[in-house]
Amino acid sequence: VGLGLLLAGHFVVGKSSPPPLVNSIGYWLNAEKAQAQWVAFVGGYRTDARTTTRVQVAFPQEMDERQSRLLVNPVRIPYTDLFPAAPPFSILTSEAPLLAQEGPHMEVIDDEWVSDRRIVKVKITASMHDRLYVLIPEDSPLLAITLPNNGRMELPQAPGWGLRFDGTPVEGMEIIFEFSNPGPVRFLLVEEKTGLPSFPGLSTQPQPGSMPSPGEFYQGVPTDFTAIYRPFE
Repeated sequence: VGLGLLLAGHFVVGKSSPPPLVNSIGYWLNAEKAQAQWVAFVGGYRTDARTTTRVQVAFPQEMDERQSRLLVNPVRIPYTDLFPAAPPFSILTSEAPLLAQEGPHMEVIDDEWVSDRRIVKVKITASMHDRLYVLIPEDSPLLAITLPNNGRMELPQAPGWGLRFDGTPVEGMEIIFEFSNPGPVRFLLVEEKTGLPSFPGLSTQPQPGSMPSPGEFYQGVPTDFTAIYRPFE
Protein backbone atom coordinates (compact mmCIF):
# COMPACT_ATOMS: atom_id res chain seq x y z
CA VAL A 1 0.00 0.00 0.00
CA GLY A 2 2.80 2.38 0.91
CA LEU A 3 4.61 1.72 -2.36
CA GLY A 4 1.37 2.28 -4.26
CA LEU A 5 0.82 5.66 -2.58
CA LEU A 6 4.37 6.73 -3.39
CA LEU A 7 3.93 5.80 -7.05
CA ALA A 8 0.59 7.58 -7.23
CA GLY A 9 2.05 10.70 -5.64
CA HIS A 10 4.95 10.63 -8.12
CA PHE A 11 2.59 10.73 -11.11
CA VAL A 12 0.11 13.35 -9.82
CA VAL A 13 2.52 15.77 -8.14
CA GLY A 14 2.31 19.22 -9.70
CA LYS A 15 -0.91 18.58 -11.60
CA SER A 16 -2.89 20.95 -9.35
CA SER A 17 0.00 23.19 -8.26
CA PRO A 18 -0.35 26.91 -9.05
CA PRO A 19 1.75 28.27 -11.93
CA PRO A 20 5.04 29.97 -11.02
CA LEU A 21 4.79 33.68 -10.25
CA VAL A 22 5.86 36.13 -12.96
CA ASN A 23 7.32 39.61 -12.56
CA SER A 24 5.03 42.61 -12.83
CA ILE A 25 4.82 45.06 -15.72
CA GLY A 26 3.38 48.56 -15.58
CA TYR A 27 1.85 50.53 -18.45
CA TRP A 28 2.02 54.33 -18.30
CA LEU A 29 0.24 56.65 -20.72
CA ASN A 30 0.91 60.39 -20.71
CA ALA A 31 -2.46 61.58 -22.03
CA GLU A 32 -1.23 65.12 -22.68
CA LYS A 33 1.74 64.09 -24.84
CA ALA A 34 0.22 60.85 -26.22
CA GLN A 35 3.27 58.87 -25.08
CA ALA A 36 3.13 55.35 -23.62
CA GLN A 37 5.80 53.36 -21.80
CA TRP A 38 6.20 49.86 -20.42
CA VAL A 39 7.71 49.78 -16.92
CA ALA A 40 9.60 46.96 -15.22
CA PHE A 41 10.67 47.12 -11.58
CA VAL A 42 13.99 45.31 -11.73
CA GLY A 43 16.87 45.85 -9.31
CA GLY A 44 16.77 47.98 -6.17
CA TYR A 45 14.04 48.10 -3.55
CA ARG A 46 10.39 49.02 -3.11
CA THR A 47 8.29 50.08 -0.14
CA ASP A 48 5.92 47.36 1.05
CA ALA A 49 2.96 49.03 2.79
CA ARG A 50 0.65 46.02 3.03
CA THR A 51 1.38 45.79 6.75
CA THR A 52 1.25 48.37 9.53
CA THR A 53 5.00 48.87 9.19
CA ARG A 54 6.62 49.93 5.94
CA VAL A 55 9.58 47.76 4.99
CA GLN A 56 12.01 47.75 2.08
CA VAL A 57 11.60 44.71 -0.16
CA ALA A 58 13.99 43.84 -3.00
CA PHE A 59 12.78 43.88 -6.60
CA PRO A 60 13.69 40.95 -8.89
CA GLN A 61 17.26 41.24 -10.17
CA GLU A 62 16.56 40.19 -13.77
CA MET A 63 13.67 40.47 -16.21
CA ASP A 64 11.67 37.33 -16.89
CA GLU A 65 10.59 36.07 -20.32
CA ARG A 66 7.39 38.16 -20.52
CA GLN A 67 9.15 41.37 -19.48
CA SER A 68 11.97 40.74 -21.98
CA ARG A 69 9.42 40.18 -24.74
CA LEU A 70 7.45 43.38 -24.11
CA LEU A 71 10.28 45.74 -23.14
CA VAL A 72 12.44 46.02 -26.26
CA ASN A 73 15.87 47.59 -25.65
CA PRO A 74 14.84 49.00 -22.24
CA VAL A 75 16.69 51.89 -20.61
CA ARG A 76 17.08 52.53 -16.89
CA ILE A 77 15.77 55.88 -15.63
CA PRO A 78 14.50 57.35 -12.36
CA TYR A 79 10.77 56.64 -11.95
CA THR A 80 10.19 60.38 -11.47
CA ASP A 81 11.44 61.05 -15.02
CA LEU A 82 8.45 59.09 -16.27
CA PHE A 83 5.90 60.31 -13.73
CA PRO A 84 6.59 63.40 -11.56
CA ALA A 85 4.82 62.10 -8.43
CA ALA A 86 6.36 58.61 -8.54
CA PRO A 87 8.39 57.21 -5.62
CA PRO A 88 12.21 57.32 -5.85
CA PHE A 89 12.66 54.01 -7.65
CA SER A 90 14.98 53.13 -10.52
CA ILE A 91 13.05 51.46 -13.35
CA LEU A 92 13.52 49.85 -16.74
CA THR A 93 11.29 51.29 -19.45
CA SER A 94 10.68 51.16 -23.20
CA GLU A 95 8.12 52.53 -25.64
CA ALA A 96 4.66 50.91 -25.62
CA PRO A 97 1.65 51.04 -27.98
CA LEU A 98 -0.86 53.81 -27.41
CA LEU A 99 -4.03 52.84 -25.55
CA ALA A 100 -7.27 54.15 -27.03
CA GLN A 101 -8.37 55.90 -23.82
CA GLU A 102 -8.89 59.63 -23.29
CA GLY A 103 -7.65 59.57 -19.72
CA PRO A 104 -8.79 61.94 -16.98
CA HIS A 105 -10.03 65.47 -17.72
CA MET A 106 -10.68 68.52 -15.56
CA GLU A 107 -13.04 71.41 -16.34
CA VAL A 108 -12.98 74.60 -14.26
CA ILE A 109 -16.56 75.60 -13.45
CA ASP A 110 -15.78 78.54 -11.15
CA ASP A 111 -12.67 80.33 -9.86
CA GLU A 112 -13.21 83.28 -7.52
CA TRP A 113 -12.00 84.89 -4.30
CA VAL A 114 -14.26 84.83 -1.26
CA SER A 115 -12.73 86.84 1.57
CA ASP A 116 -9.12 85.57 1.81
CA ARG A 117 -9.72 82.27 0.03
CA ARG A 118 -9.60 81.26 -3.59
CA ILE A 119 -12.57 78.97 -4.32
CA VAL A 120 -12.03 76.71 -7.32
CA LYS A 121 -14.87 74.46 -8.43
CA VAL A 122 -13.99 71.79 -10.98
CA LYS A 123 -15.58 68.84 -12.73
CA ILE A 124 -13.42 65.74 -13.17
CA THR A 125 -14.21 62.96 -15.63
CA ALA A 126 -12.39 59.67 -16.17
CA SER A 127 -12.24 57.11 -18.97
CA MET A 128 -11.50 53.80 -17.17
CA HIS A 129 -13.81 54.45 -14.16
CA ASP A 130 -11.56 52.55 -11.78
CA ARG A 131 -9.12 54.09 -9.30
CA LEU A 132 -8.62 57.84 -9.67
CA TYR A 133 -6.00 59.97 -7.94
CA VAL A 134 -6.10 63.77 -7.74
CA LEU A 135 -2.63 64.93 -6.65
CA ILE A 136 -1.98 68.53 -5.54
CA PRO A 137 1.68 69.52 -5.04
CA GLU A 138 2.94 71.52 -2.09
CA ASP A 139 3.30 74.73 -4.11
CA SER A 140 -0.52 74.93 -4.19
CA PRO A 141 -1.50 75.14 -0.47
CA LEU A 142 -4.91 73.53 0.01
CA LEU A 143 -7.04 74.86 2.89
CA ALA A 144 -10.35 73.02 2.50
CA ILE A 145 -12.21 70.71 0.17
CA THR A 146 -15.83 69.83 -0.58
CA LEU A 147 -16.34 66.32 -1.94
CA PRO A 148 -19.46 64.80 -3.49
CA ASN A 149 -21.84 63.50 -0.76
CA ASN A 150 -19.29 64.29 1.98
CA GLY A 151 -19.65 67.99 2.70
CA ARG A 152 -16.92 70.53 3.33
CA MET A 153 -13.72 69.68 5.26
CA GLU A 154 -11.08 72.05 6.63
CA LEU A 155 -7.61 70.59 6.12
CA PRO A 156 -4.44 70.89 8.20
CA GLN A 157 -1.32 72.31 6.59
CA ALA A 158 0.57 69.61 4.75
CA PRO A 159 3.24 69.38 2.01
CA GLY A 160 0.87 68.47 -0.80
CA TRP A 161 -2.36 66.49 -0.84
CA GLY A 162 -3.62 63.43 -2.67
CA LEU A 163 -7.20 62.21 -3.10
CA ARG A 164 -8.07 58.66 -4.11
CA PHE A 165 -11.43 57.53 -5.46
CA ASP A 166 -12.12 53.82 -5.94
CA GLY A 167 -14.47 54.17 -8.89
CA THR A 168 -15.84 57.26 -10.62
CA PRO A 169 -19.30 57.96 -12.09
CA VAL A 170 -19.60 58.04 -15.87
CA GLU A 171 -20.93 61.61 -15.78
CA GLY A 172 -17.98 62.79 -13.71
CA MET A 173 -17.96 64.51 -10.31
CA GLU A 174 -17.68 68.07 -9.01
CA ILE A 175 -15.16 69.02 -6.31
CA ILE A 176 -14.59 72.39 -4.63
CA PHE A 177 -11.04 73.28 -3.59
CA GLU A 178 -10.08 76.23 -1.37
CA PHE A 179 -6.58 77.66 -1.81
CA SER A 180 -4.60 80.55 -0.38
CA ASN A 181 -2.34 81.37 -3.33
CA PRO A 182 -3.32 83.71 -6.18
CA GLY A 183 -0.94 82.19 -8.72
CA PRO A 184 -1.34 79.10 -10.91
CA VAL A 185 -2.72 76.00 -9.21
CA ARG A 186 -1.37 72.67 -10.44
CA PHE A 187 -3.10 69.29 -10.40
CA LEU A 188 -1.96 65.86 -11.50
CA LEU A 189 -4.78 63.48 -12.43
CA VAL A 190 -4.03 59.74 -12.52
CA GLU A 191 -6.32 56.90 -13.54
CA GLU A 192 -5.21 53.39 -12.61
CA LYS A 193 -6.47 49.83 -12.76
CA THR A 194 -4.98 46.43 -12.07
CA GLY A 195 -3.84 44.48 -15.13
CA LEU A 196 -2.27 45.35 -18.48
CA PRO A 197 -4.14 46.49 -21.59
CA SER A 198 -4.42 44.14 -24.56
CA PHE A 199 -3.18 45.05 -28.05
CA PRO A 200 -3.70 43.17 -31.35
CA GLY A 201 -0.86 40.78 -32.09
CA LEU A 202 0.80 41.33 -28.71
CA SER A 203 0.58 38.88 -25.80
CA THR A 204 0.51 40.94 -22.59
CA GLN A 205 -1.57 38.90 -20.14
CA PRO A 206 0.07 36.59 -17.58
CA GLN A 207 -1.20 33.08 -16.93
CA PRO A 208 -4.12 33.07 -14.44
CA GLY A 209 -2.89 32.65 -10.89
CA SER A 210 0.64 33.82 -11.67
CA MET A 211 0.36 37.38 -10.28
CA PRO A 212 0.40 38.43 -6.59
CA SER A 213 -2.39 40.47 -5.00
CA PRO A 214 -3.22 43.94 -6.41
CA GLY A 215 -1.60 47.16 -5.25
CA GLU A 216 -0.99 50.76 -6.31
CA PHE A 217 1.54 52.23 -8.71
CA TYR A 218 3.21 54.38 -6.07
CA GLN A 219 4.23 51.35 -3.97
CA GLY A 220 5.85 49.48 -6.83
CA VAL A 221 4.06 46.35 -5.67
CA PRO A 222 4.53 43.19 -7.76
CA THR A 223 1.36 43.27 -9.85
CA ASP A 224 0.50 44.46 -13.37
CA PHE A 225 -1.18 47.86 -13.66
CA THR A 226 -2.35 50.37 -16.26
CA ALA A 227 -2.06 54.08 -15.44
CA ILE A 228 -3.03 57.17 -17.43
CA TYR A 229 -2.06 60.63 -16.20
CA ARG A 230 -2.67 64.19 -17.27
CA PRO A 231 -1.27 67.39 -15.68
CA PHE A 232 -3.56 70.38 -15.36
CA GLU A 233 -2.88 74.00 -14.42
